[in-house]
Formats: sequence, C-alpha cells, structure tokens
Amino acid sequence: MKSWIPATLSLLTLALWAGPVDAAEMKPNNATEPALIRGGPAGGAWYVIPDGGALNFDVMGPATLQVELVQRLPNAEAGAKGQVKAKGDGMDILTVKIDGEVGQGSIMDGKGGTPSVVGKANINVPAGQHVFSLEPVDGSLPMLARVDAPPSALMGVSTVVASTAEDIQPVIDEPAPEPAEEPAVEPAASEPVVVEPEPATVEEPAPETAEEPAEEPPATTVTEPAAEPEAEPAALAALPSPEERPPLPLYETPVDEPKLWLGARTGLGTAQAGNQASLYLGLELLYKIGVPNVHLGARVGRYGIGLEQELAIQPPIGGTASSQVVDWNTRVRPLELGARYTLSLGGIDAYGWGALAAYSSTRIVDEDRSRGASLGSSWALGLDFDAGPGVLSPELAFNLGSRDFGNLDPQGEAARERLTGSRFNIAYRIAF
Repeated sequence: MKSWIPATLSLLTLALWAGPVDAAEMKPNNATEPALIRGGPAGGAWYVIPDGGALNFDVMGPATLQVELVQRLPNAEAGAKGQVKAKGDGMDILTVKIDGEVGQGSIMDGKGGTPSVVGKANINVPAGQHVFSLEPVDGSLPMLARVDAPPSALMGVSTVVASTAEDIQPVIDEPAPEPAEEPAVEPAASEPVVVEPEPATVEEPAPETAEEPAEEPPATTVTEPAAEPEAEPAALAALPSPEERPPLPLYETPVDEPKLWLGARTGLGTAQAGNQASLYLGLELLYKIGVPNVHLGARVGRYGIGLEQELAIQPPIGGTASSQVVDWNTRVRPLELGARYTLSLGGIDAYGWGALAAYSSTRIVDEDRSRGASLGSSWALGLDFDAGPGVLSPELAFNLGSRDFGNLDPQGEAARERLTGSRFNIAYRIAF
C-alpha cells in the first residue's frame, strides 16, 4: 500500500552514501599502483604513503579536496592514534588525526593488514596551481590515503582513477589472466596474413590525391586540432617550482573532528595574598572554529584565598607588648572567556590558553562579608592525552587580578588587594 516509502528511503540512503556525483579520485604524482581495500566503508582504491615520505597532488584551484586516511593495522588490533600533516606548497596547513580503532575490510596488497576507522577532512584550495601533500607524523603506523576533487581540479600528472571497488576490481584482478591469454591464443600469426588490404589501401589514396589536388584546405583544418593538444603540455610545463609559488592560504573544516568539548577541572595551588593552600573546582567548554588548531572557550570556577597570621602590635612608650591574629578568607569565582591554541607533538598535544577574566569575590572576616567584582586575566599551559572516551589534560594555570576591599595602605590611600593565584590543574573533557 505504501511500498514506495522503503524504496524512497533506500534511494535517499544510496544517494547520501555515494556522496557528490561530481567528485573524482585523484592520483598522486609520486605514487605507484593503488592498493585495494575489500569490504567495509573503506572499500576501494587507496594509495600507500611511502615510509618517511609523502604523497603529492597537483591541484588546480579553486576546489575543495575531500581527504580520507586509514592506518594499516597488521594484526587487526587497535593501535595508537595516527597523525598526518596536510601541506600546501610545502607549508603546514593542519594535522589530521586518525583513530587507531579497527575498521572493516582487508588491505589487498603484499603487506596485507586491516584498515583502521577512516579519518576525514575537507581542504579548500584557492585559485591557481598548487601542490597538496600528505605526510605522516613520526611514530604513526603506515598510512593509506585517497583524495577526491572536482574534475576541474585535476591537472596533467594527477589523473582520475576508479572511485569504487567495482571499478577497481577488473583493473587488479584481470592482469593475472591477461598474460595467460596472450601466449595461449596466437592471433599474431593471423594478423600478418592480412596483407591483402594493404595494397588496396595504397591504391586508394593514390587516385584520391591525384584527382583532388585542390583539397589541401581540409588538410590544413585537420592540422589545426593537432596543434591544440600541443598547447596543453606547454601550459602544464609552465607550472612554477615550489620555491616560486606564493604561500598557500588553505584552511580546513575537519569532518570527523569534534566541534564541542565539555569538561571538569580541579586543581591545588597557592595565592599570593594568602598563606593557605588554594583549592580550585570548575567547568570548561571548548568550541572548534574554522581556524586551524584554535578553540574558543569559556571557564567558570571557584578558588579560595586564606590568611591566618599573628601580627605583633607595637605598644606605646611604657606599655605592654601585644599581638593580634588576622584571620580572613576570600572566595573568588572567575568567569573566563578566551581562546586555546593546540600544537601537535607526535602522540600528544600541547596547548596554551589565554582569557579575559571577570572576578566575583567575597571577603569574609568573622561575620562580616564584603562583596565586589573586578577584571583581570587568566593563562594556562598544558598537555592533552587520550584517556578512554575523552581527553586528560594536566596544566599549570595562573589567575591575575586585584580588587579594592576598602582597606588603606600605609600612605592612607585605598589599597587594591591581589586575587592572583597559581596552581596545578587536572581536567577531563568529553566531545559531543
């Protein structure tokens, strides 16, 4: 009755799975024959990134390159996260990360193995001729890559190859039977027998050229298209060397990289205006933007500044010496809005954080409370380690700020007391 519903859903699913119809797979200018992956979502032709080297693609922009990468897992066991540097005209653009989780299918070449889960990224190339490269980071497992691009981006060396497993199978499977068929069948002996048509063809052009000597203009029209293909290699030969090319302003929009991270943070340190340990508790939110390696973020938390000190009171002349115990606590609640820059260091990531901070603070002395707000800044340096479903981040953090609590300095002027604190934090974040 409504049998068209499953059929329509199947067609939509097939269209989404197939991807853009105008995308063609590119062949690197320094690669040999492709390796075939059979089965799973990674099925099709892939190019092995040479050990200690890179895959290079000649690209004509503007175009959007769809990059896919997998690791070769020798024993079908999960490995460490791999990283590949994407470069434009020799300049680093971004680092694409590939999870070491085991994928589906098998790599059908001499080395074998199982592919990992596919890592993806989109690369936007500006107008002009450029060289795009994929280079693994030291310590990563062997990598395979494939790059799709619109036909307009393909240049002389980068040619279109089969983009599906069905297209590549006859290319790889048929070479074995073809050499067996050629020696078995002996058509070569029958070919030279066909000598009779040769004099016939020789006799025909003789009368044609003799009867129609005035038909030279069509011969000139035939030579004109022959000159057209000669212009194409000349244009490709004019491709500038990498040293002569201008910097390539590429930018990336990772497909699989998480956009939103949420985490909790705790730490212990000291405050400049106190003599007690300062405990920190807080939350963090990070959002990935289009700029490579940059996240915008917000942090909200709470830490304390405690002071307990006995002060000697100088008595008047002839008086008795005395002392007074100063005991107060300041609760500080910073709200930080800033940015984080990440730098890849092989298997780990280092980052720096800088933010503008709004401090809400409360000074408690016995039963008296003094509340107020002030502005300052916050800074942090840390590392990211993969840990379970999320990321573990140890860091050194600094909060800089001050506030007037109504006290006077020795000169009788309003004194701004520091809210500055430094501590060692541990954070754990999960992607959404």
